[in-house]
Amino acid sequence: MTDVTSEEKHDYDQPNLLDPALYEDGVPYDQLRWLRENDPVHWHEEPDGGPGFWALTRHRDVKAVEADSETFSSEPSTVIVDTVSMSDTGTAKHLIMSDPPHHTAHRRTLGVELNPIPVRSMREQLQVVVDEIVDDVVESGACDITPDLGGKLASYVTADLLGLSRPEAIELCEAADILTRGGSKQEGPGLAAVQVMFRHASAAWQQRRAEPGDGLLGRLAYASVGDIPMDLTQFSMDFLLLVTAGSDTTRNVVGAGMAAFFEFPEQHRLLLDDPSLVSGAVEEILRWSTPIVYQRRTATRDAEIAGQKIRKGQKVVSYYVAANRDPRSSRTRTSSTSAARRTRTWRSARAGTSASARTSPGWSSS
Repeated sequence: MTDVTSEEKHDYDQPNLLDPALYEDGVPYDQLRWLRENDPVHWHEEPDGGPGFWALTRHRDVKAVEADSETFSSEPSTVIVDTVSMSDTGTAKHLIMSDPPHHTAHRRTLGVELNPIPVRSMREQLQVVVDEIVDDVVESGACDITPDLGGKLASYVTADLLGLSRPEAIELCEAADILTRGGSKQEGPGLAAVQVMFRHASAAWQQRRAEPGDGLLGRLAYASVGDIPMDLTQFSMDFLLLVTAGSDTTRNVVGAGMAAFFEFPEQHRLLLDDPSLVSGAVEEILRWSTPIVYQRRTATRDAEIAGQKIRKGQKVVSYYVAANRDPRSSRTRTSSTSAARRTRTWRSARAGTSASARTSPGWSSS
């Protein structure tokens, strides 16, 4: 067991995972692979004087942290750099930046329409939306995959789910895209995007409170989280979450999934030849693309990860994009599309992404 200080651990030759330039050509898998193989619990300095954080890149370490919310908390924030906390605004709490039991009760409040059975009941409705989007692309003869397929799919489904018009949903999803890129939310495009979100949230709150009705927002307006009744602040935070969580991940998975088909045409051919593989392919695309790069936790007490001491109050950051490509996590053999070798996946309760050992996408018919 080691107890390494930040000064001893720091290495200027290691990648700066906070540098936007590192991601200009996509996720820096080579750098993350190096960390996973050589320094899987890596101390990372914050360039602007922050306290630093532990970067986790191995599957088993990420999984252990995600499963222990008592030791590794989502409060006060799940982003790396400390800003004004959104985890607690009076009695209002952001779902992602909370822990059980509040997280459990809050998720239950939001989750009725989002559970698997209700979602499956929307299959025909979703198929109509997808057909419409694809028909538009075919008619135009060309498209930009991420906005024209993934972006429209996210916007149209958000409209149907929240009972909004399509123009409203498109404006909201465009604002969500700006917010998820990072940058300041106190000025410029970030501030404008926040204002769009809260303007729509306030209008939805007033309408649903004045005219109670069915649907997710109508029920949410009169819900409570545990014994705390819903108010405008909590409703607005939940509204923001519903829009951003669905639009960002959907858009990114569609874009990354299509890119994978171009990179691995044999996998695309497998799906064309055998549509029964689609269900497994969806899970594999989630793993391969991993639309959520990382999330932060904060240690609530002294702990240990893979022999490395973690002190109370230190940040611990799970890099899902690295963990989801960790070959050590495999319970099968190597990557293959052979019917004899199938992927086994696990699902993170927090990240919503699957993880397995494959180092290239693949699914089998077995």
